[in-house]
Amino acid sequence: MEDRIMRKSMFYMLLASIAISCSLLYLPQFTVKANALISQYKSMREEARKREEMSALDLLRYHEQKINEEEKRSLKDAIRIYMVEGLKSEDVKMEVDYYKHTIKLLFPDTKEDILDKYPIVGSTDHIDDMKVTASGEGLHVELKTDQLVEPVVEKQDHYCYVRLKDPHDLYDKIIVVDAGHGGKMPGTVSGGVTEKAINLEIVRALKPYMDAEKEVKVYYTRLSDKHVELEDRAKLANELKADLFMSIHQNAVGYKFNNVKGTQVLYSQSDKTKKSRTFAKILLENITREVKSENKGLIPGDDIYIIRTAKMPVALVEVGFVTNKEEQEKLLSAKYQDQVAKVLHDSIMQALKEGL
Repeated sequence: MEDRIMRKSMFYMLLASIAISCSLLYLPQFTVKANALISQYKSMREEARKREEMSALDLLRYHEQKINEEEKRSLKDAIRIYMVEGLKSEDVKMEVDYYKHTIKLLFPDTKEDILDKYPIVGSTDHIDDMKVTASGEGLHVELKTDQLVEPVVEKQDHYCYVRLKDPHDLYDKIIVVDAGHGGKMPGTVSGGVTEKAINLEIVRALKPYMDAEKEVKVYYTRLSDKHVELEDRAKLANELKADLFMSIHQNAVGYKFNNVKGTQVLYSQSDKTKKSRTFAKILLENITREVKSENKGLIPGDDIYIIRTAKMPVALVEVGFVTNKEEQEKLLSAKYQDQVAKVLHDSIMQALKEGL
């Protein structure tokens, strides 16, 4: 009995010795693997810590480096943002400030923690900065670009793709329309009527006519009573490399009502191509003919900032005199404003057809 127990004990001791010997034999390999796993874990923790400290743009750059070539080809020049179940592309609210080169996107009913699972990925071309915040409304994504771009937003599967395009890649012709004055710059004031308000109403009446022209994109310096610096108006037209630049104003002689009335159009006399004068001539002839306004002539306008600095055919239309009571009443009429707007539209399209 004791012999049997001894034999078993000796056998188990032998097995244990073999096991210990084997473990000692492979211990260096186990140690190396264990150290590698520990190092990998530490590296992952450190990388995660660094990501937490990254800005939204740094994260976009980080993920841009991580995506594979096939995914890069599918994304091309877009950035991809996850859209929660039930959200449509038309639900995404977008606000573009062409002056500040900012694009603000709001994804309703979307929480910021969705980015842990579905980070924003894609191209950083033209993106100078990016901010991502959350509110009760949803997820806010703000892009600051290095130049004036046109955002194109579309949905595919569960993702929203935002592409930043040069406007000339999207539209055949580009026009800039300026409603003169605005905000703290009322322009001429006569009988309690401000020039800035009439200018704005005419431009608002023009917009539906221009919106119907699918091959022509119109950018407006303002569509509300806000202040826009003269430098920004000209800069917008020049940055866009617009085909035509038209500014709407009203004229005045003094501040009291008088008998002077009619339409004048100012142009760039320094434009060696003469296209600015041709554009102004088309506007003047069409307006005076169609709305029966008195022709007050074409006027060189190089002393005016937006005319002097514009790098394309430019015309500043003085539609009428607010210091003429009869003309002021017409300019305040929605019907007359629409008539003027229709002529402005037709004149722009005529100028484009004539190769301006």
